[in-house]
Amino acid sequence: MLSPRETEVLRLVAQGYTDANIAIRLGISILTVRSTLLHIREKLNYGRCSRKDAGAMRVRLATYAIRKGIITIGDTVCQ
Repeated sequence: MLSPRETEVLRLVAQGYTDANIAIRLGISILTVRSTLLHIREKLNYGRCSRKDAGAMRVRLATYAIRKGIITIGDTVCQ
């Protein structure tokens, strides 16, 4: 089960926000965002990913968020 903060970070990732944008929106450091994302991936058994796989991992997280009703496809943003 994701915490409320993890759910909020997941929602913003799924909407297409960058780690830096998430940090600004939530008033936390970028390291906190990345740590939270690591915890989310661990809870979902997605594990670690390399920089080259980061885009694919964001798609996977967005798909999870859509399936769980955290966001809808219409909630995504372009950056």
